[in-house]
Amino acid sequence: MVKVKMDSSDSIAFNPYRSILDKDKSIQSLKLPKIDDEQIRKSTMTHSSIPLDSIEDQLKYGKLGFMGRGILFSVITSLIQEVFPEIDKESASALRDEVISSPILSSLSIYYKIPSKMMISRHIIESIRNSIKSTSEMFEVYIGGLFYSYRKQHIQKLEFEFDKLDPALLDQSHYKAQNVDGPTYENKNGSGKKSKKRKLDENNGKNLSTSPVTSEVGNSPNNSIHIDDTSNGFIPDNSLTIKVQANSQAYIEISKFLEPLFKPLVKILYDPKESETKQLIESSVNSKAELHLLLGRDKIPMPLYTSEKVLPEANPNANSEQGLKWKVKCTVIFPKDQIIIREEGEAQNSKDAGNIAAYLVLQKVRELKRSRERSKRNVDRGDSEDL
Repeated sequence: MVKVKMDSSDSIAFNPYRSILDKDKSIQSLKLPKIDDEQIRKSTMTHSSIPLDSIEDQLKYGKLGFMGRGILFSVITSLIQEVFPEIDKESASALRDEVISSPILSSLSIYYKIPSKMMISRHIIESIRNSIKSTSEMFEVYIGGLFYSYRKQHIQKLEFEFDKLDPALLDQSHYKAQNVDGPTYENKNGSGKKSKKRKLDENNGKNLSTSPVTSEVGNSPNNSIHIDDTSNGFIPDNSLTIKVQANSQAYIEISKFLEPLFKPLVKILYDPKESETKQLIESSVNSKAELHLLLGRDKIPMPLYTSEKVLPEANPNANSEQGLKWKVKCTVIFPKDQIIIREEGEAQNSKDAGNIAAYLVLQKVRELKRSRERSKRNVDRGDSEDL
């Protein structure tokens, strides 16, 4: 029996992103593509808690999830580059991590009712369907299954098209590779006639060009034809070409669904202040200590700090603890001058938020000191002129 330990942070009830999908009309208009292949669909919609017999390794539940996450990683990376071409590397990475995070993928999985259609062991069905991590994995598995379904369709189509081109060249029963002085292919008909080599277009498998290759079958004891291995594009074994083309076409097909699905999410989740915040975090290291030292030297009261957790604007679920940021306010009071300086910092943790707030206050305190020094110099200069 598989045991799943649940906690509140992994409960779909506390997922802060589910309401985003309910409000975005562009996402609502996208239907989940079907997995046409029966075997692949069965593998995809059967949870790992239920063992399947006679299944290919690449179609196992975990391996489908591995493939699906890789596809999501690639598609989202390209999408972020397209939507925000000037975004810096660190911000782009942070945005990508959030877009393919478990809460987001879990929300999509539940939105498309994948958990309710998934075959799960009855002993853990409730805990699995209510787990953010498990339901997010279901979406990755579905994307992996959808990719292999598209891939299989294109392999069958390409094999049919290749067979129509030139059976004498493409059928491996006519040519057999041998590792003797470079690529050598056995010719079963024993003919000493000239053969032709064809350059295959890697995009559509079409015949681009032909050129004669002289054979010396009559003089060879094993009736072999030596093919110049430097010939550009000549692929007597078309299996690699078919696989590459099928993978490309499957990726294109699945991107037609994923790009319009994730594009609005990328725009919603991107915080244009992220780069500014990171720069502030880097600049504000040790700012608290510097501020305290400066205030102590001038015998000014130490700053007051207040902190709270706040919900980012992109996150509409105010009841969730996930996705919250820390906001820290730093206040410095100058009793003699009746001046109050207050700044706030916002970051993923209270330490960074406090440093940012202290850094911003420190800049204003320094500017206030410089202003006082300038005023004092002007007064001293005026007094000296009077003398």
